[in-house]
Amino acid sequence: MSIEGVPQNSNPAADSDDATQKTNIDVATEKFYKTVEKLPTDMASSWILKFEDLDSENELEKFFNEFDTFLQNRELALAGNSLEIHPEADARIREEVLKVHEYIKKTFGDPNYFLGNGATAEVYTLPIAPDLCTKYIHSQDAYNENNHMRKEYGFLDELHTFSHAGVRTPKPYFLRIHPSEGHSYGMERIEGENLSRILEEPSKNIELITLLKTLDRQRVEESLVSYVETMHKQFKITHNDLFKRNIMVDTEGNFYIIDFGKAKQQEIGEDHEVFQKSDIARTQSEVRSFFKKLDEIDIDDIVISDS
Repeated sequence: MSIEGVPQNSNPAADSDDATQKTNIDVATEKFYKTVEKLPTDMASSWILKFEDLDSENELEKFFNEFDTFLQNRELALAGNSLEIHPEADARIREEVLKVHEYIKKTFGDPNYFLGNGATAEVYTLPIAPDLCTKYIHSQDAYNENNHMRKEYGFLDELHTFSHAGVRTPKPYFLRIHPSEGHSYGMERIEGENLSRILEEPSKNIELITLLKTLDRQRVEESLVSYVETMHKQFKITHNDLFKRNIMVDTEGNFYIIDFGKAKQQEIGEDHEVFQKSDIARTQSEVRSFFKKLDEIDIDDIVISDS
């Protein structure tokens, strides 16, 4: 950007008797012009006009401090304020979240950190944040047909202390609403896998498969159904997407319901009972289907084929 009538190499401190101060002012002036050119034209012009009215070194030093403060506040307004950290996140999680904020653009799209995906979003781990995984929207138009990310995050927040029959949802840690870079939120990383990927990639999930084969499948089904039913009654929330990909199990055999992108909260005039019945039927069907397919997997064959 070039501001008409403004000398780009002007040096307001050229006549200073103090060589050290002159050098400092010269450096600060050069930095100012390089930085101000990156601002919107009207904003840049305003700062340059203000700069040209200054004469003394004290005024210039005060101006540069003011300009630096402005730049920091502007950066926070454009980026930092898009990040909301859950108030119950402990110090370790908060530290990871702040690191993640700068790392998000680098990580999205890197297959090394890919955890899973749905129709509109992808979930990634972050090497600098071992306790988090981050959900990114990869299809904003399609995602907008369902819940806004803030609403989805809100459901996790409502459920973050809710545990029933050994089942719960991952804890939410941060929400990032960014108009140009897309929306994302961070949640607790579960040391496990969703039921769909366990069946799709048995060689990568031998330990989980071995564990799951020892579980009482009837009890697993009853626990998941009981969780969903209690979620309906206590929170008036229906999930509406309870497929295998949205049911996880960890290495201890604990189960989790994830991805509330299509969830609904009961509203007046809405036939919520239909959503409730659908949730229960889908949970039963998916769990039974999962264990039926699990029975078809021979762990010995997996080990032999990988040898």
